[in-house]
Amino acid sequence: MKIFRFRLDRVLDWRRTELEMEENRLKRLHAALAAIDRERAGLVSACDEASRSVLARATMSGADLQLLSGYRAAVKLQCARLDGKRREREQETAAQQEKLLAARRRMRLLENLKDRRMAEWKYETEQQMAADAPPAAKRPFPCS
Repeated sequence: MKIFRFRLDRVLDWRRTELEMEENRLKRLHAALAAIDRERAGLVSACDEASRSVLARATMSGADLQLLSGYRAAVKLQCARLDGKRREREQETAAQQEKLLAARRRMRLLENLKDRRMAEWKYETEQQMAADAPPAAKRPFPCS
């Protein structure tokens, strides 16, 4: 009996590799988004801490408030830059999700084709085995 061999196994393996690469790219983009979020949260937290520290002093000068105001403006500018960077990464992530979806479809198509070919091969093999089998011994019907 011959073994089942799918002619497109190498293509299927390549599609699996392609899918893994697309998944890894998406993971990296998600990690970049998380890093941007952490950086922004750290900036906001540091700004809040600086504000509390200056305002908690018993005495403060106009220079202290001016420095705090400048710091807040710089943090606000940095947060706006990070927000823009985040939007870019979100767009890249959406595009990558589309690529991943397309790669999954291509792989699923080949897997379905392989399953269909295997089912055909099993059917043909069973038919061949049935044709090669010796005929069953005929038994006479019991008389009534």
